[in-house]
Amino acid sequence: MVRCGTYEERRGYLPDEYYYHQSRPIPIMGRGRASVDQLIQFFSATRKQFDYRYVQNVARTFVQESNIEGVNSDVAFCQMCIETNYLRFGGQVQQSQNNFCGLGATDGGSRGESFESIRLGVRAHIQHLKAYASTKPLNRKTVDPRFDRVKRGSIVTVQDLAGTWATDPQYGHKIAQKLYELNQYF
Repeated sequence: MVRCGTYEERRGYLPDEYYYHQSRPIPIMGRGRASVDQLIQFFSATRKQFDYRYVQNVARTFVQESNIEGVNSDVAFCQMCIETNYLRFGGQVQQSQNNFCGLGATDGGSRGESFESIRLGVRAHIQHLKAYASTKPLNRKTVDPRFDRVKRGSIVTVQDLAGTWATDPQYGHKIAQKLYELNQYF
């Protein structure tokens, strides 16, 4: 396994134990292990009927944008699956908003932010994760309208997203469970 370094310096892949043991802290920053094809296989295990090209575009964009900012693409993609119900949307946020993480949507009924393209929506998601997990500057122009509202570097693990990203106290563990499920496609 490639050496992983500290949370801030993480550039290698996560060691296997982060995927096999859900109770271990899972860093948000790092490099995902899943390829675009593996993300699609994982996605299709839950959602049998879907627009392949759309999902392929979303998965590819998650890998690309995550790699640019040093965010773990596996974490971001699994979070997207939870937030959008595997791209079914249907809650407060609609597909046309290109908002893959519920950014700006609250329990009080706010509809959330909208982005003009899949790429910008994914980029905003990745930038918001980086805002929480790192104090390093962004590598691209800020598109996340809520980026400056976050205390930079305050949440470095997936499990700690509970109570910050979402009010669900099990939110981080749900993402960890998805990562565990994704692991079978490596």
